[in-house]
Amino acid sequence: MKEGHICLDLNDLAGKIIFRNDEGKEIIECPRLDLWLALLRKSSCVGDPGYFKPLILDAKNRLYLHRYWQYEKAWAMTVHKSQGLEFEMVLLVLSDRDVRLITRELVYTGITRTRGGVDIWAGEDLLMKAIARVISRKSGLADTLRNLTVL
Repeated sequence: MKEGHICLDLNDLAGKIIFRNDEGKEIIECPRLDLWLALLRKSSCVGDPGYFKPLILDAKNRLYLHRYWQYEKAWAMTVHKSQGLEFEMVLLVLSDRDVRLITRELVYTGITRTRGGVDIWAGEDLLMKAIARVISRKSGLADTLRNLTVL
């Protein structure tokens, strides 16, 4: 690896859990290596070494972010954290499993963070399920308001 580059070794992360919620349940797991590589190779953001692309995938399955590419310092962040921000290019990576937390609102927020283009890495069936899933909140506020006495 050259100085000034950021490298992610996909061989080490493929199939591993990278985030658990407070209860210790699996929430985000990296895709299997073959699926991950296939998605990367289809993306317009990824190129081979020597190409001017935001991400470079080498022959050893290492993904690089080159420091000379004109990017905003947001290598990776959650959709939640990206709210209110805008980027030239967005890569929205969704789980390869059907997860309740991936909803229409999350997908909408993710894809509306861009001034330029967006790539979505998700299976079509899981993306369609996410788009059909709407957040259902049950805070009790409606019941509380119904029971108020107006003076």
